[in-house]
Amino acid sequence: RRAVEVVQAIQAHQFLDGVAAFATLSRANVERTELLPEDSLPTTREEVDAFLSNGRATLISDDDQPKAWLQQRREAGPEAAASIPVPENLGLEYFDFYPRLRLLREFFEVTSPSIVANRFCDLCLDEFLAKYPLMGRELGLEVSFFEPSCWMYFYAHKGTTNEEWREAIEEGDEDDAGEHGERLPTSAGVADGHVSSHVPVGDAETELSAVVHHQFAAFDPAITPAKLAKYFAHFRYGIEVVLVRCHKQVLDQREFDSTIVDVVHTSFVGYINNLAELNPADSQDGHALMYKH
Repeated sequence: RRAVEVVQAIQAHQFLDGVAAFATLSRANVERTELLPEDSLPTTREEVDAFLSNGRATLISDDDQPKAWLQQRREAGPEAAASIPVPENLGLEYFDFYPRLRLLREFFEVTSPSIVANRFCDLCLDEFLAKYPLMGRELGLEVSFFEPSCWMYFYAHKGTTNEEWREAIEEGDEDDAGEHGERLPTSAGVADGHVSSHVPVGDAETELSAVVHHQFAAFDPAITPAKLAKYFAHFRYGIEVVLVRCHKQVLDQREFDSTIVDVVHTSFVGYINNLAELNPADSQDGHALMYKH
């Protein structure tokens, strides 16, 4: 049925030669807040249908922003819709696209081998496909979105919450005794088995923490070298995600600076909360220290 939906979308397009890829927002995602502890994820089409019918899964197209964007495309009409840029907040994944084979070949030709080998390469591919009309070799080709009568893909992952990420950074498993008696962390990520949730704490983070820990402790006496190493690891993880996604793009300096601030604030969580208890001058110096390192 899903293959038929794609074929019908291809056959119905009025100017097929102008299409770089087809795409859909009909992916079914687990609605985490509706899950029960004993729930297991669907493994059959019927089980996914049941999840959708009882609210334990939803389609991307049902979310407010994607729904509004799709409505904008409908109102614009087929020809004008082709020129409406794909917004970055749709949450698209590479499996939401149906690209021409030559686009995939182009992607591997223009993408650095180190990026292809990176665990976040799928984010780079997402960006390449979504922005192809603006930056591909065949500039101006369309990413054509179609609206099938069924869900097209089920994303079998429960996802993670901001609270789980906070706990992983502020608490989490720690192994091997450290110089200060605390245990050195091996990960600053969420242990849910998903590749994108694993944030290893490497030697670089541990060594940097040992060198600058006393500077951070001046503003937050409770911070340990192990905790600081996890902050650095999570910052490195956040920046890696951004840089891999934006491979071969030019980032505006203001946009990059804003990204740095966002990643810092999602990495140094407890430290930032403690800075809020200091007088304004010390708090400002404590914040400046984060951006320095």
